[in-house]
Amino acid sequence: GGIGPGPQMGVAAALGKSLGVPLWKLFGLPKVRDRAFLGWWCTKMPPELLAKEAALAESKGYTAIKLKNRPWFDLDETMQQISDATGPGFHIDADFNDMLLTANQAALVLKRLERFEKVALFEGPIPQRDVEGYRLLRQKINRPIAAHFGLPDFRLAVDAVDGYVVDSGIRETLRRGRLAEAFEKPFFLQMVGGGLMNAQMAHLAAVLPFARWPAITCSNIWVDDLLINPPKVSGGTIPVPEAPGL
Repeated sequence: GGIGPGPQMGVAAALGKSLGVPLWKLFGLPKVRDRAFLGWWCTKMPPELLAKEAALAESKGYTAIKLKNRPWFDLDETMQQISDATGPGFHIDADFNDMLLTANQAALVLKRLERFEKVALFEGPIPQRDVEGYRLLRQKINRPIAAHFGLPDFRLAVDAVDGYVVDSGIRETLRRGRLAEAFEKPFFLQMVGGGLMNAQMAHLAAVLPFARWPAITCSNIWVDDLLINPPKVSGGTIPVPEAPGL
C-alpha cells in the first residue's frame, strides 16, 4: 500500500520470517525464475565517464547499463565509447526522460543511435501524454521503446510502446506486472535502494514472468548496501533469496 518502501520491506521481512517462508511465497503466484535481471545505473555524464562506468559495471558481473541521456552531451560519442569499453553481450538502455520533445525530432536522434549494436532499447524519448507520437516512433525505430507504466489509457496505449518501467510499492507492482503480462509486454522493475531493495526486487521478479528487462535499483551508487554477504552479480543476474523473509 502507501506506507512507503522502508516500512513495506520491514513488514514483508517480519511476515516472511514469522511464517518461515521467503517473501515471494507470500505473493500467491508460481515461481518463474531463480535469478533476477539487474542493471547498472548512472546519471548524466560526459562520454568518457559513462564509458568508465560501463566498464566498471561489466567487471562487476553486470551486462546492462541504464544511461540518463542528455542532448547537451555527444550521444553518438557516448555510445561509441561504451561500445569500445565493453565486450560482446553488453547492452545499453538509453533513457531520455522526455527530452527529445517530439516524435519527429526523436526519430532523427534515435535512428542515429540504433546503428550501435549495444543500444538495446530507448526509454521515455518524448512526453508520455503524446501517445500518437509513441505510435509514430514505434513504426520508425527498430529498437524497443519503453515508457513508465501509466501512459494515458493503458488499454489504448499498449500498441504505442514495446514495454514498460514498473515503479511502485509491492502490491501495485504485482498488479501492474500481471497487467503487463496480460498484454505480453516486458518491463523493468524500478525501485531505488541498496542491497535490501535488490532482495525485494528479486522476490517480485521471481513471480512476474514479464520482468525480463534488467531491473533498476541504483544499488551500485551507495557507499554501503547494508548486507553482510551481498549476492554476487553474475551474467547480469542475482539469485532469488530462499531464506525466510526478505
